[in-house]
Amino acid sequence: MKKKLKIILIAMLSVSSLISVSCAVNGPYSFELNLATSTGTGTIDTTASTADGVYEDGSSVTAKAIPDNGSVFAGWYTEPIGGRNNEKISGSNPYTFDISDNMVLYAAFVKRATNTDDYDPDLTGWTLAWSDEFNDGSLNMDVWSREVRGPAGGELQTYTDSENNSIEEDGYLVLKAEWTGNYNSARVISNPGGDYPGDSGSTGQLFRYGKIAARIQLPYGKGIWPAFWMLGDNVDETGGNQSWPGCGEIDIAETGSKYADDGAFGHATTGQVIHYDSSLDNTEENHAYRVHSETAPAGEIWGDKFHVFEIEWDETQIVFKIDDVITHTQPITDANLSEFRDKDFYVLFNIAVGGSDFTYTPDGTAIFPQYMFVDWIRYYTAN
Repeated sequence: MKKKLKIILIAMLSVSSLISVSCAVNGPYSFELNLATSTGTGTIDTTASTADGVYEDGSSVTAKAIPDNGSVFAGWYTEPIGGRNNEKISGSNPYTFDISDNMVLYAAFVKRATNTDDYDPDLTGWTLAWSDEFNDGSLNMDVWSREVRGPAGGELQTYTDSENNSIEEDGYLVLKAEWTGNYNSARVISNPGGDYPGDSGSTGQLFRYGKIAARIQLPYGKGIWPAFWMLGDNVDETGGNQSWPGCGEIDIAETGSKYADDGAFGHATTGQVIHYDSSLDNTEENHAYRVHSETAPAGEIWGDKFHVFEIEWDETQIVFKIDDVITHTQPITDANLSEFRDKDFYVLFNIAVGGSDFTYTPDGTAIFPQYMFVDWIRYYTAN
């Protein structure tokens, strides 16, 4: 019995350079390869030709995906885009399988931006107190914890402690959100003690005033909600004695808002936000927030390339910056903003997925997996 195999290359996100697949087969069977192309916006060129080969039933085939420089192999899938009906067949590469029926197989890639790190701030008055350049080959678990928690606040993802969802690799902290029958993702935090209720054994890294900066390429797509943010160390979710929002929250970068109305599912706009309890003693759980929205340069979204998102924080104000340019200054001297004065905060990186009042619910246009790449994080204190 003759069976047909199609192997189609899908360039996900902004892949524009050549991607190839090589196949080795058992038997004298022909294989012709063509390449599908990417529009460069995360959609698929459905007019592109496919590669067809005809094999005997039961033939063993090895397929190898070869990403170009800077791309990341995302896995073998049953559909061209990662909606709810898509199934990840394997993350192995090369991938060997037997032909048992008519098959369509998609090789998926994600492009990591390659823009130069030209961050060169004026550090007069600042001293580097701590950094993680993510260059030592494995995530420093004395600082970082993978927070484990189920869907909350209407979100759809489960945060796991699996290296499949967060890992240090190739000089980056890499977070991955994926669809595997449900949405799994990563929430990596620097809280001492780490995961709820603060029992991971991590020493962590805390921040009280100073300059906190991270160079990040954010993921993007409908219903994708990435963030680089901070929580007060006294928050109860990691063993503290203060409920949210009385612990204080500082959102340094956050995209994906359905309220942005930017034509890019909220990814051409980043929120720079503080959340707090408006009561003076922070006991009434009166959620209040102050928002600044910063729009990406014309024709761009914040996930197109790496950007440095940062704050400069002292006892009177929080100055938000992107790529060393001031975008917003938030005074914190009001009596009901005591959450942000004279107390420790910790850092969080995460990718949330849909389902909340803030962002969209993913549909068939949302490509999975989604990746956040963190090149480095640095903490400077004032001299």
